[in-house]
Amino acid sequence: MTSRSTEGEGSREIEAAKQRLAAAKARAASAAKQMDAATKGVDAANAMLAAAKKNAEAARSTRDNAASLVDSSEEEVKEAEAFLKEAGQKWDATDVDDNDTDDQEEGSRKRQKVDAERISVEGCGSPEVDGTYERSDRLHNGVHLYCKRGGRWKGKAVKFQLWYEAIDNSWIIGCENKRGKVYFYFARDADSAGLPPKNGWKILSRGNGNAKEPAPRLNW
Repeated sequence: MTSRSTEGEGSREIEAAKQRLAAAKARAASAAKQMDAATKGVDAANAMLAAAKKNAEAARSTRDNAASLVDSSEEEVKEAEAFLKEAGQKWDATDVDDNDTDDQEEGSRKRQKVDAERISVEGCGSPEVDGTYERSDRLHNGVHLYCKRGGRWKGKAVKFQLWYEAIDNSWIIGCENKRGKVYFYFARDADSAGLPPKNGWKILSRGNGNAKEPAPRLNW
C-alpha cells in the first residue's frame, strides 16, 4: 500500500514538472518573438532617424543656398541701380523725345549690319568661358546675342552668352542656369559699331568670384 502511494505521488510530480517545462518553453518562445519584434522596431526607428537627419541636412543646404541667392540678388539690384543712376547723370536722360528714339533705332540698325558671324573668346582665367560664340537671331538692346554651344560650368550644362548692355554701354560674358544669369567678364563699348571690344576686358564684380584672371581677348 505504501509502495503504490509513493509511486502515485512520483508520477504526479513528474507530470507537474512536465507541465511546468512546457509552460516555460511557451513563455520563452513568446519572449523570443517579442524580442524579435522589438529588434525590428529599433531597426525601423534607426532608419527613420537616419532619413530624418538626411532630410534635415538637405533642408539646411536648401536654406543656405536660398540665403546666398537672396544676397546675390540684392547686390545685383544695388549695382543695377548704381549703373542706372550713373547713366542718368552722364546723359541727363530724364526725357526721351521721338528724335532720340529714332537715333537709337538707327544706331541699332548700324550695329546689326556689322555683326560678325562668330567671335572667338580666348585666354580666360576661367577656361570654361573660352570658345567660339556664334551669332544668335535673338536681339538684346537692339544687338545680336552671341552663344557658345556645349558650355559646362561646375559640372553642369549651361548656355554661355556674350551680350550688349545699353544701360552702361558695356559688353558682358556670362552664362545662364536654372537660377538665372551668372556674370564673368565685361568691357566698355568703345563705339565698336555692334561688335564687342577685342581688348580691355575685366572681371565683373557682380560675378561673385565666378571669374578668374586673366580676362579674355576676343577675335573675329
